[in-house]
Amino acid sequence: MMLSFTRSHLIQACTKAALSLSSSWFVFLLLLGVTFFGCGQGTTSTEKSPTEKTVDAGSGETAAPKETGPQCKGNNDGIIESKEVTYAVGVTVNIRRNKPGTIVSVNQVGNVNDKGIRVWDFREAQATTHDTIKTVSPTGKWFVSKFPQANLLVPVPFKGINNQVFQILRYTNDQLFLEGIASDKEKPEQDKVFLPYNTPIPLLKFPLRDGDEWVVSAKTQGNVGTLPVASTDTYQIRVAGRGTVKLPDIQFNNTLRIVIKVRQRFLGGQTRQRYQVLYFHECFGEIARAESKDNETKETFNRATLLRFLSF
Repeated sequence: MMLSFTRSHLIQACTKAALSLSSSWFVFLLLLGVTFFGCGQGTTSTEKSPTEKTVDAGSGETAAPKETGPQCKGNNDGIIESKEVTYAVGVTVNIRRNKPGTIVSVNQVGNVNDKGIRVWDFREAQATTHDTIKTVSPTGKWFVSKFPQANLLVPVPFKGINNQVFQILRYTNDQLFLEGIASDKEKPEQDKVFLPYNTPIPLLKFPLRDGDEWVVSAKTQGNVGTLPVASTDTYQIRVAGRGTVKLPDIQFNNTLRIVIKVRQRFLGGQTRQRYQVLYFHECFGEIARAESKDNETKETFNRATLLRFLSF
C-alpha cells in the first residue's frame, strides 16, 4: 500500500509529535524566578514565637540568603517598583520543590484570615526536594548573536533533551522580556533547542500592583532536537492578589500573586494551555510558584506539576 503525504499531513504529524514530546519536556516559555538576589537594610526582620521560628520579610534587620547579589532596598508597600527589583548573573539560589515527575496538592489561591488578609501557606506543602537555581550570562553562548539585547539566562527544565536549556531574558528599567529559549550547546543536533519569539514577551511591567493585567501574543518557530516546532503563544498576565506568604523558613507580607495563563496554538491547529502562579516580593523577586497540568481549565487549580519556593 502506497502512502501519500500532503503538506497538511506533514504539519499535522509534526504537531502531534510536538504535543507528544511536550509530556517529557517543557515547551511553555514561562518565567522562572530571576530576581531573588539579596536584600538591603530595611527589607527583612526576625520575629520568633515559642512554637515557630520564622523570618518576617517586611521591616528591620536584614536576613538575606547565604549568597547574595546586588543589594536592594524596599519599603514593603505591596507595590513593586523597578528599583525594588535587582537582576544578577552568576547567583545561586536554594529552593525546595516537589519531587520531579510528581503531581501534588496545592492551595495556591489562599485563604482570608480574620484580619481580612489573604494568606498563602506553604509550610506543610509537599515540597521536600532540595534544589538550586543559578543565573547565567549570555556572553559567549552560540545563540547570542540571535538575541543581541539579552542580558540574563535562567535554566528551564527540559526532559528528553541531554543539554542544559535556558530562558533568554532581557531586562530594562521598567520591564522584563522573554525572548525565547535555547540549549547551552549547539551540538549534537538531537539535543539542540532553539525557539525564538518574533516579538519579545513582556513578562513583568513595573510598577507591579494588584489588579494590573496585560495580554500579548507572539510566534515562535524553531527546533527541539531534529523536530521542527511552530506555534502562536498568547500570554494573559494578571496581578491577582496581595497578601502574606508563609514558607517553612520565612514569612513575607505584602506579596503579590501573579497569574500567567499561556495558550499555545500549533501550526496544525491543535491547542493547549497551562497556568503558572508566581508569588513576587520586592527585592526577593519570585519567592514561590505553582504550575498546573497541561490543558488545565481552572485558574483555581489545586493539583500542581511543580510547586517550589525559596529556601535557606
